[in-house]
Amino acid sequence: MIIYFDENMPVVLANGFDILIKGLYKDVEVRSIKQTFGAGTPDEKWIPIVGQEGAVVITQDLNIGRKRAQIALFKAHQLGIVFLVPPGKGGYSYWAMVEQIVAHWPEIYKKSLVTSRPFAFDINPRSFRQIQL
Repeated sequence: MIIYFDENMPVVLANGFDILIKGLYKDVEVRSIKQTFGAGTPDEKWIPIVGQEGAVVITQDLNIGRKRAQIALFKAHQLGIVFLVPPGKGGYSYWAMVEQIVAHWPEIYKKSLVTSRPFAFDINPRSFRQIQL
């Protein structure tokens, strides 16, 4: 399974998680969209490729779930998406982002394996829940 961290998340975070999880999740590869496809690559370019890979995307870009064109792309390409929803305005700090992903990693992994696609979940400091796009 491949899990991509969206461009709005630090590349080093994706690289670090790829190393960190190898001890327990040998079947998972974590990549950065920015590193893999280049900074500023339009969603319309990378979503079809990521969908073909059967990958999951973790993002802080809540607007993706609000734009009909992006929702249609995610559905058409059978993508899984996990929204990292900050508790307030401005997004997560680096370490808060790390904490949330670490805290919810087992659920992200499990749900990514068993949930039919397309799917969407959101993570916030209090919950991990499936949402409708």
